Amino acid sequence: MASFFSSFKESVHSALDQYIKPTSKIFQFEDKQLYCKELLGQGGFSHVYLAEDTDHQLYAVKEMQCKMKEQFIIAKQEIYALRLFVHDHIVPLEHAAITDDAKGGKLVWLAMPYYERGTLQDLLEAYHMNDQHFKERQILRLILDISRALETMHNYHPPDQNQPVPWAHNDIKPGNIVIADNGKPLLMDFGSAAPAILSISSKQEATQRQDRAEEHSSMPYRSPELMHVQETSTLDAKVDVWSLGCTMFAMAYGASPFEYMLDRQGGGSLSLAVLNGKFLFPPMPSYSDSFKELVSWMITVNAAQRPTSSEVRMRLESMLHKTNQVET
Repeated sequence: MASFFSSFKESVHSALDQYIKPTSKIFQFEDKQLYCKELLGQGGFSHVYLAEDTDHQLYAVKEMQCKMKEQFIIAKQEIYALRLFVHDHIVPLEHAAITDDAKGGKLVWLAMPYYERGTLQDLLEAYHMNDQHFKERQILRLILDISRALETMHNYHPPDQNQPVPWAHNDIKPGNIVIADNGKPLLMDFGSAAPAILSISSKQEATQRQDRAEEHSSMPYRSPELMHVQETSTLDAKVDVWSLGCTMFAMAYGASPFEYMLDRQGGGSLSLAVLNGKFLFPPMPSYSDSFKELVSWMITVNAAQRPTSSEVRMRLESMLHKTNQVET
């Protein structure tokens, strides 16, 4: 879905104005009532609202209107994933509730902290407008933080099972990384999160998985194995590594690598560009060879040759140690 906070620049001041009364919409959780201030954004079957409690603590409330069984399954899985993966760089789920709506469907509410600074996408757009760019160490540190969150998901080992059960986020992009007041990045929007290992053994299964990717992940950051799902293949958590590499490129140059290529060529097919996997690094701004090598490694078409999130994390730590910028 679109960024939870895509309209915050226009809305936050009016939403916080003490003279504006809350709307009549109330989100009722088991131990908390939140009062709707206004709509922040929408996409798919979801709306995101700015809300506050009686102590004037602000929240972002995601409301999912589930008219179909599949939508309700997705909503419940998002709650499950957010409760399962508690991490310094994953947005915390403060409250959740499920209720019946007037039309026979289900309403699902997720209450999370409200981050006034918005998303990494908001920051990228602001930098572009002001002709600014991120320093290399800023990019490395942010990508390191997100890689640590992904590593937790990708290496998940249920305590009651003998084998790991990796999970994938499936929609890593700048719009799904929110920036806290202290500058810390947090991964959000787990509506696409699911167990990562998926064996495809038929054309029908391939079509179903490809359709789901088209509906729930952003094309400029989607991995080639999700762009065109093969009839006999196994998908894994490396779909997130590809997307993180594209995000790293976008932080450096303002767009995903394949958006940049199409813009440079004056148009073309984004899906074909991704499947081809060929891209160029702009000459400016200038980044180190080791930076470009890591991006190229992460954006490798053959997933078997792509690094794991653990390998990405270790490479980033090594690069940052050399400049004494790493934080543990």
